Amino acid sequence: MDPQLGYEGGNDIVTRKSWFWHRGSCGEDGVECQAGWYSPEDYKEILIGTRRDATTLRPLNLRLFTRDVFGFTGKTFTEKDLSTEELVALSQVVANAMKRGSSIIEYEDYATTDSGNQYDDVVMVGGSGGQSGSEVYDKMWNSSFYALKTSFGQVAIQIVDDQVILEDQFNFNDVADNTDGRTRSEILEEWSSRAWKAGSHPYKQLRNYSSYYGSPDGEGTKLIIKIPKILIDP
Repeated sequence: MDPQLGYEGGNDIVTRKSWFWHRGSCGEDGVECQAGWYSPEDYKEILIGTRRDATTLRPLNLRLFTRDVFGFTGKTFTEKDLSTEELVALSQVVANAMKRGSSIIEYEDYATTDSGNQYDDVVMVGGSGGQSGSEVYDKMWNSSFYALKTSFGQVAIQIVDDQVILEDQFNFNDVADNTDGRTRSEILEEWSSRAWKAGSHPYKQLRNYSSYYGSPDGEGTKLIIKIPKILIDP
C-alpha cells in the first residue's frame, strides 16, 4: 500500500481472494491485531482503528476556508488531513455515487438533505428557499458529510489499482465574474450589500466572502485524496 496513506505503520495489503493480509505492528494505542489474513470486514476495522488523526482542528471546510482567506494555499491536502470520521464519511459518499453508476460525486451523494433537495443547505445569497441559518450552523460543526460537501462539491472518481483517488481544488468559479474589470470600491460595495442580505446565515456569509475574495478557478488549495477500495462498499 502507498506509504502516504494515513494509516499507522503504512500497512500493506496483499490480496488473496476475498481475504487481506495485515502485517501487525499496530502501535500501543491502536486496535489490538496480529499479523495474518483478515476478512474484508475485520480488515476495514483495522484500517480505521489504527489510524491517527493528524489534527484536532475541525471541520475540513472551515480549515480550507481559513487557509484560503489568509493565502496559505500552497499545501496539498491529502487523506492524512481528514479526520477518521471524515474519511469514513467520504468513503460512503463515494459508495453512494458508485451505486448510481456514476464516476462523479454529485451533491445528492452527500445525503445532507431530503432526496431531491440536495442544494437546500448550500443556497447562496439571492437564491430562493434553502435551510435556515441555525440548521446550517449545526451541520457546519457536527456533520462530516456537510464538511465534505462544502469542501469538494462535485468531483470525479478515479480508480487506480486498489485505490479510489479524488483530485480537486478549493476555489470559487464566480470570483472572476464578480471582480474582473471592477475597482476595489465597487467590489467592496457589492460584497457588503450581499453580506447584509445574508444576515446571520453562516454558509451564505462564507460563500459570499469567497465569491469576491476567494481563490478563482485554477488557484487555491489542492486536494488529492486516496482511499483504499476496501473501505468503499457500494
